[in-house]
Amino acid sequence: MGLALVQVLRLAGARVVAVARSAARLRLARDLGADVLVDASADDVAARVREATGGAGADVVFELVGTAASGAAALGCLGTRGALVYLGYSGERVALDPLALVVPEQRILTSVGNRRAELVRALELGATGRLRTAITPAPLEQAPRVLEDLRAGRVVGRAVLVP
Repeated sequence: MGLALVQVLRLAGARVVAVARSAARLRLARDLGADVLVDASADDVAARVREATGGAGADVVFELVGTAASGAAALGCLGTRGALVYLGYSGERVALDPLALVVPEQRILTSVGNRRAELVRALELGATGRLRTAITPAPLEQAPRVLEDLRAGRVVGRAVLVP
């Protein structure tokens, strides 16, 4: 989802800061159009985003992981009147300080799906080559290993099982 988002945001004219814990994902994000790369396993994400935005913070942050740590980092990245869009989720809870959101007039939005028109647009982007993905193929009999790789975050792009 993150790599597709990098491309869609670039097509919309946004300056994109990509955050990941994998060097391979960060390289691919750069190849797909990310302007700034932040290694969440080594960097203070909020500090790096603020540095990349001249101290202002981000206008929009898409939270694709949904953990307590990623949620806290996402909130720390937001600038005045910024919007945090939750797409990812887990069973973890994120602590919020209402005053820290109200004073800078920040918003939290969520999305769990898309409208038909958005799906059609995504398919058009893919069909015309403006939306690409990396594919990691594996034989069908290796499905248990592929599932473990997915859980462990070792797959870059999409895993495809081949009969």
